[in-house]
Amino acid sequence: MPRRFWPDALLHWCRTYAHWPDASGHTAWEKLGVGSLCHDLERERHVFGSYVTGHLLREHPHVADTTHDDRAEEGVFLGNDLTTPTFGLWSFKHKNYGLYLHIHTVR
Repeated sequence: MPRRFWPDALLHWCRTYAHWPDASGHTAWEKLGVGSLCHDLERERHVFGSYVTGHLLREHPHVADTTHDDRAEEGVFLGNDLTTPTFGLWSFKHKNYGLYLHIHTVR
């Protein structure tokens, strides 16, 4: 894995670790309470660095026609955004990092 993705890997591990209960049975997310951070165990269960297909947001500059364009792109999962329900993905096609609305693990 390239060094520039290590901060994303550490952040993803910390977010996943926050779902593990402590000795009293409470998770770090429960202790934090409801706030501006977006966290959901089902969304964060993707393996960091896995091969996924992501769907671009309609407003993304790479989407020319929002009604008929195929918005799916293949890439590598790099974690979840902290404040929005989107996913970070390294796009093979565009060779850059972007936020995607939905991702699906390619098997």
